[in-house]
Amino acid sequence: FPTNITFSEGIGFLTKSEPKTNLAFLVTAHEIAHQWWGNMLTPGAGPGANILSEGMSHFSTALLIEQVKGFRNGLEFRKRIETRYAENRFADAERKLYRIDGSKQGDNTVTYDKGGWVFWMLMDRMGREPALRGMRDFIVKFRGNDDHAVLQDFTAHMRAYAPDAAAYDDFVRQWFDTVVVAEYKVDSARTTSQDGRWETRAWIRNVGGADMPVDVAVTR
Repeated sequence: FPTNITFSEGIGFLTKSEPKTNLAFLVTAHEIAHQWWGNMLTPGAGPGANILSEGMSHFSTALLIEQVKGFRNGLEFRKRIETRYAENRFADAERKLYRIDGSKQGDNTVTYDKGGWVFWMLMDRMGREPALRGMRDFIVKFRGNDDHAVLQDFTAHMRAYAPDAAAYDDFVRQWFDTVVVAEYKVDSARTTSQDGRWETRAWIRNVGGADMPVDVAVTR
């Protein structure tokens, strides 16, 4: 199985590609990522473990899309998996990432979409270099190890690479050990122009249950 990238033509090669989709590239990237997440690192048989395979492959897909196709395409993919999770989750039945086992409705989007999205947010909070170094070392640590890793092993391992341990613990508590979402509302926004300079002021309110920093940008 290692070195083979196999999947049905129907989920990639026979699908019309569009600028926002390019499904053949996306699917191929995800399946190739399993050489690391699933083959080199084989998760244990337990709740949350499959997120190390499928969620991490979605995360790796996001990395590759941004590297090969640029920031805008990478952002579009991340928006897509975040939106897919929001639309397909079963809020009343959703369990925390540590407990997902594929047995309930909504587990699939949590495993793939929320998993990839949370790993991306984790890298963003920790910093790209320490996060990727920690992930590489995690594969080395458990590759060929009879003690197959589960998701709790990953979060425990990555803590040593976090520049701010307290902030890391808070992130893990929110996104791995509870079920919360952030939801932001723009209550008011006003743009004015004076002497050729533009200024935008907005009031943004978090009405969700998660506490996360927000980057604000004005675009047209």
